[in-house]
Amino acid sequence: MQDNRDFDDDQSSQKMLKSLTKNPFLLVGVAGFLATAGIGGYRFFTRPKGSPASLFLIQLRVTAQSVVIGSLTVGMVYGMVDHWILNPRIKKTDIAVGENK
Repeated sequence: MQDNRDFDDDQSSQKMLKSLTKNPFLLVGVAGFLATAGIGGYRFFTRPKGSPASLFLIQLRVTAQSVVIGSLTVGMVYGMVDHWILNPRIKKTDIAVGENK
């Protein structure tokens, strides 16, 4: 019987690489998640003994949400600048008007 796990791993890694090249801010989001999780884990174990864990987790959740919103905002601004300023596309109505002249 043939093992198809190597084929699936290659296919999934190719899909991930394709999505990273198509949307570079996916990598920013993943890096932000890993940084938030790493720093949050470190700070959880080095927090003062008297502080409650629930307060720390609430603050960590707010930090994680801020990273996500920041990544989305930067990605949206990049997409708009790329679409409207760096690579403006000709509108179909402009082409139709130019042909009728």
